[in-house]
Amino acid sequence: MDINRIDQFLEVPAEAALEDYMRAFMLKVPFENIDVQNRISISTETSDLFDKIVNQRRGGFCYELNTFFKDYLVAKGFHAYNVAATVKSPNGWAPKHSHMTTFVKTAQLYIVDVGFGDLPLKPVPLSTIDAPAVVHDVTGDFRAIRSGEQFELQKKINGKFEVLYKGVVAARTVEDFAQMIDYNQHDLSSIFVSNLLITKAQPDGRATMSHDYLTVTENGSKQKIKLTAANYREYMKQYFGLDVRIERLEDNES
Repeated sequence: MDINRIDQFLEVPAEAALEDYMRAFMLKVPFENIDVQNRISISTETSDLFDKIVNQRRGGFCYELNTFFKDYLVAKGFHAYNVAATVKSPNGWAPKHSHMTTFVKTAQLYIVDVGFGDLPLKPVPLSTIDAPAVVHDVTGDFRAIRSGEQFELQKKINGKFEVLYKGVVAARTVEDFAQMIDYNQHDLSSIFVSNLLITKAQPDGRATMSHDYLTVTENGSKQKIKLTAANYREYMKQYFGLDVRIERLEDNES
């Protein structure tokens, strides 16, 4: 595997800083669970991820994207490692430690998560509630609050910081996520099995696709487009750079 080909793929110089790599990756690579929807088993082997993301121009979900980006950062000399977190949703908490995120330690500790969705295009430093470090992004304000070995990633919603996910700062291997990877590929109660989710940062916002709609947010303005079997692949190419057949969407009525 030629690591320099990834630099060419991301179109950033090799000496670029962490923020440059993260921004380039998130603007290029979508979060997507198409393989899960199409009942194709995923792999977290670096060579397989390289083939899928770089050669096939695909994305993946958290276990794929954060494993790949962590390996890339390590190859570039960063002290990067994966961490387990638990996501909060409108319906409550997801299964404990089912989300894989990425930490990078330089002079301080950062969350560098390219496999979640609605997050900023730059690292979020871990700070304390007494001296919070807020990261401003086109999609909102974010902060990561650490208390001992616990942390919370938060976003300001309606004027108040709300928890997106929480976790423990201890490093985890991809093998530690084996049960959750299996669950999120096959269990009918998993949101990734029951729902299509494709999302990618845009220069001025974000585009997100479900089974029924494409939602495009640009400078705070939101547009919602109905999807059909006839139009979904055109929108996938336009907003996500994807050219993949999704079996369930092929059955959508126009």
